[in-house]
Amino acid sequence: MDFLADLSQLDAAVDYIRDELKRKKIASREAVRASLITEEVFRAMTECARDREDKISVSVISRLGNTGIRISGRTGEFDEDRLAGLDSEAYEGLSPDQEEACRALNKRIFGDRLTLRHRRGISTVTISVVTSQYAQLYLTLGGLLAGMLAGIIMKLLLGPTVNAAVSEYLFDPASTMFMNALKMVIAPLIFFSIASSIGDIRDMRTLGRIAGRIVVYCVGSAIVGIILGFLIWHVFPIGNPELKEIVAASE
Repeated sequence: MDFLADLSQLDAAVDYIRDELKRKKIASREAVRASLITEEVFRAMTECARDREDKISVSVISRLGNTGIRISGRTGEFDEDRLAGLDSEAYEGLSPDQEEACRALNKRIFGDRLTLRHRRGISTVTISVVTSQYAQLYLTLGGLLAGMLAGIIMKLLLGPTVNAAVSEYLFDPASTMFMNALKMVIAPLIFFSIASSIGDIRDMRTLGRIAGRIVVYCVGSAIVGIILGFLIWHVFPIGNPELKEIVAASE
């Protein structure tokens, strides 16, 4: 919804946000916090507006279980400190320590929930209201489905020569770079995670129990994976038919 870049429109914009969040069944605590942040952002954008006749667009967006508020309009360039009220006159009269504490608190409340972008005279502020813990799962499943559809479409519409060229010059280099980057990250990540966890343990008996469980889980998961692999291969014999005949003959 569009509002004039005027403080007289502030109450209407906040009421709109509250109604939308209520309609999306957002918890009251999160809705109140989002409304307060929206109020500060709307106030800052009206102060930086180039013309009072300009419009400020306010909308509630939902994507992959995440809910946020997007506010955009034609304004002069400003930073997140202004959005968080860090340059306001509210700190006048405070001691340096009190001012620093208030600034740190404001930054903690607003800073991790705001994303600011200023491009071609248009400022866009996105406020995170609710972050779904399944967002990455949705993205992963979407990527898997997109890859499957791309493979099916290529197989149906493109010839073997084109598919081989695309695989050789596009997919193979991309997959090689991805796997190498993954291998480069995984080893240090696992090592330092284990080292940090072990360093936090003070009781050696607790360390022994955890080590035993890790060994059991690793061995158990490996055995389950091997069994599932054999079962799936016998039920759905995918892969090279010639290789399958060689394996069957060797049995």
